[in-house]
Amino acid sequence: MKRALIIVLTLLLMGCSASRQFNQTLSKWTSYQEPIEWVKTNFVYDHLRFNAIVSGRSNPFPMPPETLFSQKHGVCLDVAFFFTYCFMQINADYKPKVVYLDTGKIGDNHYVCSFHLDDKLYIADYGIPEPKRGKTTGPYNNLEEYKTYLNTKHPYWRALGVRSVSYMKW
Repeated sequence: MKRALIIVLTLLLMGCSASRQFNQTLSKWTSYQEPIEWVKTNFVYDHLRFNAIVSGRSNPFPMPPETLFSQKHGVCLDVAFFFTYCFMQINADYKPKVVYLDTGKIGDNHYVCSFHLDDKLYIADYGIPEPKRGKTTGPYNNLEEYKTYLNTKHPYWRALGVRSVSYMKW
């Protein structure tokens, strides 16, 4: 019993430490570019989580930002949520939101983060198997313009075809 209590307390303290480290790092970031660089350097795409979500064995909810920060792995939804949270903390004028790309094909849908600079829309897309190859695109006037970009100029999405692009409602 005593050993189990020690294990539980140790796990709780580790969680508190990870949360503290995330909050300390976040408090030093001054631009949307810093969390993007962090993801490009640290994030690993979690194919097991992706397969579990697609197959229905795992919930399709984003992990908390501090969890992604400490574990350094996840899927596109986790990164989109991480960026949305970080960007909002850094500068609420970014007006970040999670955006859902619907291809109509299970397993091919995708999540990204939108944000604003000088009243123009930009998209941060780094929740992919090779985050260093992710990119920030824009400016766009609206999501429809972003959808047009995906279906005409982005090689991966052009091949799949994006049916709709919308803001996530929580």
